[in-house]
Amino acid sequence: MARVSVITPVYNGARTIARAIDSVLGQSFRDFEIIIVDDGSTDGTAEIVEGYGGRIMLRRESHAQQAAARNLAVKTSHGEYLAFLDADDSWLPDKLARCVEALDRDRGCLMVYSNMIAVGSDGADLSIEMIPSPVAHAPSMDDLLTRLWPIVPSTVVIRREAFDRAGGFSPDVAGCEDIYFWLIAREQGEFRYLPEMLVRFAYDTYPELLRVLRRDIEGGTQNFIPLIRKRY
Repeated sequence: MARVSVITPVYNGARTIARAIDSVLGQSFRDFEIIIVDDGSTDGTAEIVEGYGGRIMLRRESHAQQAAARNLAVKTSHGEYLAFLDADDSWLPDKLARCVEALDRDRGCLMVYSNMIAVGSDGADLSIEMIPSPVAHAPSMDDLLTRLWPIVPSTVVIRREAFDRAGGFSPDVAGCEDIYFWLIAREQGEFRYLPEMLVRFAYDTYPELLRVLRRDIEGGTQNFIPLIRKRY
């Protein structure tokens, strides 16, 4: 059984999915499995993934958005640790090695995440500081409840038991499901932040994503604010 399950949801990701997969296959840490859920793609995504043969477990499902796709991939997986990788991002070669080392060394740490390199659609480094010094540390609960914290799914590796206790990603807060999940997970224990840039993060849609997130959070839409207020 693999120690790490790499979890990738993809929807119409034919342009970038091979780059993401190749970055996993190029890891210095080798004890992993790759589970990809094709979330109802209408382009050639599935055919590209199938071209890798038995190195990847592929599930093809009707379109249900990222939360459901990630949760399904986790249910299909077997690893002790879960590493998330979005289809338009990619990892540097030591990403898994550094994250697994951090989790193995500190049993009190339930989730680790790293810094990242923002890249454009052509893969070029945009020289944008994604995690400035005021937030370059693992967050407390107060931190997470005060502001949007710069944790991107592709930078995260989490213990399976912590993911299960948190109940996975909630489809009730589509678009904010990762922000809500970090909160639920943080209730259980400590995170660790690695300052190394271990992920190449596709920045193309990030500014628009932040605008939508702020609109949804500030406007209390998509059940996000009601859920937060009810729980905390």
